[in-house]
Amino acid sequence: MTMRVNADKAFFTSDTHFFHKAMAQMRGLQGGVDDMNAALITRWNEVVPKDGIVFLLGDFSFSGTTNSISVLGQLNGQIHLIVGNHDTGLSRVVKDMFSSMSDYKEIEVETAPAVRQRIILSHYAHRVWNMHHYGTWHLFGHSHGSLPGIGRSMDVGVDTNNLFPYSFQTIKVLLEDKPIFNADYHRGELAC
Repeated sequence: MTMRVNADKAFFTSDTHFFHKAMAQMRGLQGGVDDMNAALITRWNEVVPKDGIVFLLGDFSFSGTTNSISVLGQLNGQIHLIVGNHDTGLSRVVKDMFSSMSDYKEIEVETAPAVRQRIILSHYAHRVWNMHHYGTWHLFGHSHGSLPGIGRSMDVGVDTNNLFPYSFQTIKVLLEDKPIFNADYHRGELAC
């Protein structure tokens, strides 16, 4: 069953890499992981309300159970983890703290009564995705801003948004006027 979320509650991010020293250096944070972690937590909570629903598209933390639990306890919202390549080492205790965990997720964001935007969520960028020819969006991470989206897709990693998560409304402004990408035999007027 496809998860439905209210547009005002939906937030998206990826590749936080909490406690990852190399990422702190890459991000130019002079205070190392402590500064990076503090900035990520502060910026997350500036954008996401306590009752927000966050889709974290992978690569959450590079630390053990105690540190990861500490960070999760400081972040606003219900967090749904779409697993990234660096999440395989998370302990069962940490994994159980997420509202859900999956390798791939399809959701519908309700923008008005009976009006919904379908979104495909994955850690990795796809060249085509389910119902792309109907205007379905695809949000991904992993590439840290080095891979531009195709059609109505985009990298929602923190490195593309000054370490902030994206709100649904911000993504809508960025994607709604982009042309629908038809990479195969599908056309918007044909049934799948």
